[in-house]
Amino acid sequence: MEQMQFSAIVIMAILTAKLLLLPERTLAKTSLGRARWLLTASTALLAIQFTLQYALHLRSTGHVAMAIMLNLAFFMPVTTLFTLAILYVIRPNHVTRLDKLILIPTWFGALGFLAYGLADGSTPFEAETMRLKWCEAAAGFCYEAMQLYYFFRNTNELRMLRKTLANYYDRDTDGMLSWMEVSISLLAIIALMVPPIIFSNGW
Repeated sequence: MEQMQFSAIVIMAILTAKLLLLPERTLAKTSLGRARWLLTASTALLAIQFTLQYALHLRSTGHVAMAIMLNLAFFMPVTTLFTLAILYVIRPNHVTRLDKLILIPTWFGALGFLAYGLADGSTPFEAETMRLKWCEAAAGFCYEAMQLYYFFRNTNELRMLRKTLANYYDRDTDGMLSWMEVSISLLAIIALMVPPIIFSNGW
């Protein structure tokens, strides 16, 4: 587990450095430039999250609930940053205020549920009580609800972009959007995988 966490730290650090070193003149004051900084922030947050997990050894010391809280505290904003980056590439003029702000209630809701589950003074702090399990499920639901919203936003904007391109070009444009479809699909798969990983023996 520690080797995987260390590898993730290195990979995220390299990705962050790569994004920081992109030529500024090619991306300044454009939607691509904004997407670039969103991706940079997301990979930097992931590097910090993996570093904290690697340094604190929360799972190996029995503090599984604290590890889950730490994971959600970072994964939720990372998801938002990734999704906003995709939206700014697909349809930069259609990013809504809800797209930007939905993180706030879901983040506080998820961490609030976990904090409530941990605030059981009758049992040891690291114990996995029934109340904590229900609160973990509620926190996972908050995360998945946010992911579901972003998935439908991405797929809807991609559909609108495909329709716009089809009306503009007199040739097949599916190949122009294939990488976007892959990105959205990967984000959805990650969304489904994250809760089972962090609520079991994952990172």
